[in-house]
Amino acid sequence: MSAADYTVSQQEFGVRYDRGLYFGGWCPNGACGTGTADLAKMSRQYFPYLIRDIYGSVAVPESLGDIEPMPFNTNPARLPADILANVKGLTVIRDGVQSFFYHPYLGRSYLRDVVIGIKALGYQFVPAATVAAG
Repeated sequence: MSAADYTVSQQEFGVRYDRGLYFGGWCPNGACGTGTADLAKMSRQYFPYLIRDIYGSVAVPESLGDIEPMPFNTNPARLPADILANVKGLTVIRDGVQSFFYHPYLGRSYLRDVVIGIKALGYQFVPAATVAAG
């Protein structure tokens, strides 16, 4: 989404589940929303816990990424083992939120592997709305 889209989304919903995009120029001198978003200076910032971001939204993080069996859009392939390695790496975060996105068109086998692996590490699954209400 663009910075303007994020602002409208915040006004409509207040809570997002994503890996947000942030743009240079949007917060001149710390006054977010008063500048012009520079699309050439776009970045992502990953948080392993809930935040209220520069758009004013509570952002439930997608901290583990997603499954991509084939390289896509300059990103390498990512399989269940990669997601589980991320889970293990984030265990040092207190009160962290670990979540991932799954493309339904991939079928169930990768999803099953990730869910079983995460549960085997002692985690439980809860709805994003429960975490956001937290």
